[in-house]
Amino acid sequence: AVPMGEGLIPPLMDFTADFAVAMLQLTGIPVYREGLFFQLPTGNWSVVEGCSGVRYLIASLVLGTLYAYLTYTSYLKRSLFIIASLIVPIIANGCRAYGIVMIAHLSDMKLALGVDHFIYGWVWFGIVIFIMFYIGSLWRDSEEESTPLPVQSSSSVDTKKLMNSAVGVLLLTLAWPTMALVESHKFVENLSVNIDLPATGEWRELDDSFTGWTPAYQAPAAEMHKYYKSNGRKVGLYLALYTNQKQDQELINSQNVMIEQKHAVWAEKGKGKASLDLDGQTVAVKESILRSYNQSLYINHWYWIDGDNTSNEYLAKLIDARMRLCSDKPTALGIVVYTELGEKKELARDTL
Repeated sequence: AVPMGEGLIPPLMDFTADFAVAMLQLTGIPVYREGLFFQLPTGNWSVVEGCSGVRYLIASLVLGTLYAYLTYTSYLKRSLFIIASLIVPIIANGCRAYGIVMIAHLSDMKLALGVDHFIYGWVWFGIVIFIMFYIGSLWRDSEEESTPLPVQSSSSVDTKKLMNSAVGVLLLTLAWPTMALVESHKFVENLSVNIDLPATGEWRELDDSFTGWTPAYQAPAAEMHKYYKSNGRKVGLYLALYTNQKQDQELINSQNVMIEQKHAVWAEKGKGKASLDLDGQTVAVKESILRSYNQSLYINHWYWIDGDNTSNEYLAKLIDARMRLCSDKPTALGIVVYTELGEKKELARDTL
């Protein structure tokens, strides 16, 4: 019942871009790619959230699970078909993206750009599901193979046992909201926090910003954005502090991003992993490259939770759970450092 799926969107977008570009190159069409953006001789394209295929995946999984239950009695066959219903839509979505780009390319950017862009997608999904169901029907279990469970009749119902079970279920159900209510009042709301970072070594704090960009973190308890300069090099530092975390006010959240989709000024042209030496400890961090019409930024970002540095969201959630259980002052930080990107990324890395 917990809403999920947003975390799948970025890797699905990456796969769609990889698949489409690889197919275009196999077709012999020259492609220049930067992150989720790629250019053909006939026009420019980008992979956005709607191109990720997460809708294909969810719809296929629901239909595939239902079909497997109605068609097979063997748990092995059911499991294999459900796995297929997870893999097939991802590949089908890559084919859809490639097909749409090819239609537009061959029509000199006259087709597959408006409403037909979406129509082609859903028609293609219907075709793929039909083919998947047809192939699955070749291994359909016959009705004779299905062995119905014996039905036991009961002439009387033990009301006392039924009531005891109902009370037990009710108490178990009420326990969790009660614990959540106690937890929500355990910590002080909206702490007044002052983050003061002195200048260190050769770096001196700047009075003005050298960029108009800022990370998109949702509802932190406090945040700080400062800029430093040394020997002509400039670095930005952003901190998002989370104390009493709750829904929509949490550090590990798919809505906390370096840039929102379809930003009016900035575009993410690349992302990956890097490492930083933090006080003698090598920490794996995430890296992003953002570009506007007149500036490029190289960014490293990660999490600091209860004294631990990590860029792994799953590990960060586990550390956060430990902290909330064991600490009377749970504190977590989103840390972002960035600098202007010149011709060589290595120089920007050295600066950070």
